[in-house]
Amino acid sequence: MAEIPTISVIIPVFNSSYIEECIQSCFNQTLESSALEVIVINDASTDGTAERLNEVGKKYALTTVHLDSNVGPAAARNAGLEIARGEYIAFLDSDDMMKPEKLARQLEFSRKNTDIEAIISGIEEIDAAGVFMRELVRNFPVTPEAQVETLFLDNLHTITSTLIFKRSLLKSTAFMDPNLLNLEDMDFALKLLQHTKMAYLPECLTIRRVLSSGLSQSVSESIFISSRQDFYSNAVRIFPYLSDIGDKYWSLNYARLGRVLQRQNQGRRARNFYFQSLRSRFNLIAFLGLGLTFLPANIQKQLAAINWRKS
Repeated sequence: MAEIPTISVIIPVFNSSYIEECIQSCFNQTLESSALEVIVINDASTDGTAERLNEVGKKYALTTVHLDSNVGPAAARNAGLEIARGEYIAFLDSDDMMKPEKLARQLEFSRKNTDIEAIISGIEEIDAAGVFMRELVRNFPVTPEAQVETLFLDNLHTITSTLIFKRSLLKSTAFMDPNLLNLEDMDFALKLLQHTKMAYLPECLTIRRVLSSGLSQSVSESIFISSRQDFYSNAVRIFPYLSDIGDKYWSLNYARLGRVLQRQNQGRRARNFYFQSLRSRFNLIAFLGLGLTFLPANIQKQLAAINWRKS
């Protein structure tokens, strides 16, 4: 009988040219390789990813699943969860990488704090060429209610590739919501907070690659809105008191959609959502973004691409 791994790393992939670097970062961990199970879910890629995975599989001990049709990131991760055997689960997006000490640091923390079964961390961002952009370490609250609000308002950063949690929690949380094409990681994190404490390590343990083709940059208006409507409904069903800050939630998200549309050269459409944001509640992103909509389209796109929140 095969030894049960300590950590199962689940990597969904759809058309990624960085998948080998991603996988290599798993096997560069300071943990013993026998402690890891790396599961790659090929979400019906069309760009040669399947062939690259076959080559990478000759170098590393992978479990690779090739899906017949594209199901999206949440459902692809769920396919990995179905077969994962580790005591802990870690997610990693196919364009991202883990620093060598990531899993060991999180595992050490969990072993010392047995009441905390979910751990996230800060991130380092690089561009498509691998050039350093910035480090992101947030002040994550300690109290569960404040943590829930932070995640609900998406005021942290991308957490998918930083998360590690006890697999036994899945008995209570179930898997990710496959209907969410956006915010599926925050939705899952809220479900975790129903059943365990969460800790944030203020260290950049994950490297996130920021791509112009990424979902957060290219997502359609309809997917953006429908995902946030579903996320809102899920969150309020779990934590009813979140409805009290619903105006803040929609104000922030309409402003964020305005930024996305400006990056896509849709300044006029963006203006509508900035107005909706300000009607819900004043926020600086919407106010400044609205001002940008009166500038030439190329300048709008350039300025909207800048991440105004630096820390």
